[in-house]
Amino acid sequence: MTSNIPENLLPYAEIQRALTELTPDTVESVYDLILKSPLTKEKTYINFIVNELITIFPLKHKRWDMYITLTQKLSKCNTQPFNTFKTILMQELFATRDEWEIHNKSPILKYARLCLKAKIYTINEVINYLIKLPTTAPSQYFLSVCFFAPETFKANQGIFTTFKQIIQKMVVSEDQTATVTQVPGGGGPLYRIKDSVVQEYVNCFDILCENDFQKLIPLIDTGCEYNSVELDIYNDDVENMSSKMGKTYNTNRKVSPNPFHPAMFLQWRPTLLEMAAFYGSPKSFDYLLKRNARTSFIAMMAVAGGFESILKRVEELKEPFEACLRIAAAFRDIKTIEWLIQNHFSELKYDKEINYVLARAAFTNYLPMLDFCINKGVDINFSDENGETALHLAVKMENKEALLFLISRPHLQFRKKNVYGLNPHSMTKNKEILDILNGAEEKRAQEKEKQKKAKRI
Repeated sequence: MTSNIPENLLPYAEIQRALTELTPDTVESVYDLILKSPLTKEKTYINFIVNELITIFPLKHKRWDMYITLTQKLSKCNTQPFNTFKTILMQELFATRDEWEIHNKSPILKYARLCLKAKIYTINEVINYLIKLPTTAPSQYFLSVCFFAPETFKANQGIFTTFKQIIQKMVVSEDQTATVTQVPGGGGPLYRIKDSVVQEYVNCFDILCENDFQKLIPLIDTGCEYNSVELDIYNDDVENMSSKMGKTYNTNRKVSPNPFHPAMFLQWRPTLLEMAAFYGSPKSFDYLLKRNARTSFIAMMAVAGGFESILKRVEELKEPFEACLRIAAAFRDIKTIEWLIQNHFSELKYDKEINYVLARAAFTNYLPMLDFCINKGVDINFSDENGETALHLAVKMENKEALLFLISRPHLQFRKKNVYGLNPHSMTKNKEILDILNGAEEKRAQEKEKQKKAKRI
């Protein structure tokens, strides 16, 4: 397949693909690739590596060990520029994010927690970051404290008590009825974090206040409540799960979301079967099928999970894979996209859906997928339901590498407006991104002027 990636972006694309497709067997070779890359001379190289790891980690549910191993190796490298890796990674892991990005915070804190368990950081280093966290984003402060609560309590009970007192001040109490969010089912104290409408913080707050780490640890380690059916599905423990399900148990009930889910998809309230598909739990999947669990939408969750054994089971069920290309693209999964095209082309509404792969590639800053789309003949100026093009998305997300790829395409439209009347230039205030965009547009105008002059001659 011909590469459309500009030469100066090829090293970035090579590292992106290697990190995204990392396996336990390729950790050493990917580590060597990172160390020997010509990009080591670039000032922002370590930031690029860190951003890639933080982008990829939430996409690899239950397949984190190899990324932690690679992170360990990079954190121990003392040669320049890698001696800054550990510091830059920690800064990004604990950075406060925009509230619309809050769904990404739990997976990132999960990464930080696994780094602590792997002794990449000490609990004292983590506590030093927690102390400095701003209280202006209460929900993120709450999550950050919770993810390290057991270790913080053990290391310094005084600091832990201080953290709880700070959180207590952020919480709206039950006597302030005008601002309280009603808890489904009633009963119990009515709490909510001031800047959040997420009712699931209620139980988590009580657990934290009671220092009930037996209940908290499953939440922060798996995103599932202690002794729950969801936890059994996560661990693919059918024996435990079946013991909790009587004859009248509703196998089609939806998973209750909570702020600790380490995967954005679980905030969409999947069914138990969909959760089993997403987390690649084949025994739980088969058991729930025997209990007549509903299979609608199961294909999308199986594609999001990316586990081959589950995909084959869904295939046997004859469930349609419509709209699944964009799901695979959101998880940077070119292998599954190719599998879908090869085996389920007639179900895909391909001519429309392949365009969304381009959009997701720009959104996730993934050069190999952008290249894949160009080779498939995708319209570079395709607009989604919001009228946003790949260029809109790359600029909005401040994805420098995706932007540099897009501006290299000769037919790119720079000023196309979305449904709100905004062109890509209106999507960011980042000077570097705007300079790249304006520079490319000016260069295009100069080239057109040269062509006009050449025609006159």
